[in-house]
Amino acid sequence: MSKECSDNCIKVAVPLAIGAAVIPIPIADALAISSIQVGMIVAISKCYGRFLDQNTIKGLMGAFAGSTVGLWAWSLIKTIPGLGTTAGIIGQMILAGTITAAIGYAFQYVYENQLELNHKNLKDGFNKNKRRAKEEAQQYQNVAKKTKDAKEIVNFRLNPENVSTIIDFSFNISNYGNATLTIVDNSNNVIKTVEITSSQTDLTLDLSDVPAGSYLAKLTINGLLPYFHPIKKI
Repeated sequence: MSKECSDNCIKVAVPLAIGAAVIPIPIADALAISSIQVGMIVAISKCYGRFLDQNTIKGLMGAFAGSTVGLWAWSLIKTIPGLGTTAGIIGQMILAGTITAAIGYAFQYVYENQLELNHKNLKDGFNKNKRRAKEEAQQYQNVAKKTKDAKEIVNFRLNPENVSTIIDFSFNISNYGNATLTIVDNSNNVIKTVEITSSQTDLTLDLSDVPAGSYLAKLTINGLLPYFHPIKKI
């Protein structure tokens, strides 16, 4: 049951990470992907009766530093005029999914084999599962392209990004049916969820009851990977 549970955690996180790579804001995309990975690790650990806090996870993530640097490099490409959000975006999306899956399988490997949770064992698990992780991510190649191509049509936006109480969202989902807008924290815990009809083009939320911190707004649309925007609650 533990392996089945952790497999499911990975399958949930991979498309989320691929979708987060579409965020057009440099660095924000990599931070969103990292947040999804942390949430996945928390969930995988719970499958094995382990409860890791975010500081412990961030320390353990150092085992994958050499592999995750590629995500930050792709993110920084978005700062180059003329390249912006177009250069290599599909490659970044699949890379985000591959690395996320490999990290998930690394933790699964350590737990399944009852090994000490350290950098060496996690790195071994990561390397043993890279091919499997790539195959997992490549299943989303077509929908990743479809999601990227639809980004300008959907035009998911929010204002302001640094919010104290009220935040406004705008979008165009008329071609895609109904959708769901979710606010999640750094561990991918759901804070708020709102169902949206295809005729809606905007939405206002009151976040006054949400603690200060970093969050993600996730727009989930049928047939596409989720779209994300970072939110800073002040």
